[in-house]
Amino acid sequence: MGKANSKKKLDKKAEKLLRLASAKPKAKCCRSRTRCMKCPVVIHKLQREINAGNVNRDHLLKVVAKARKR
Repeated sequence: MGKANSKKKLDKKAEKLLRLASAKPKAKCCRSRTRCMKCPVVIHKLQREINAGNVNRDHLLKVVAKARKR
């Protein structure tokens, strides 16, 4: 039972990442310690990976996590 639910959550995360990549970024980075998901830096790095052909869900999650860290 638990594995099916976790797979659905991962699929939702992947969908969210793809929607995020096509979203319009904020006008300016707010410079908080952990960047927000709509930060221009995060969206640019995510779009760059997708355009390079790296659409693996796990890889994209790592890219977003690294981009949000400072």
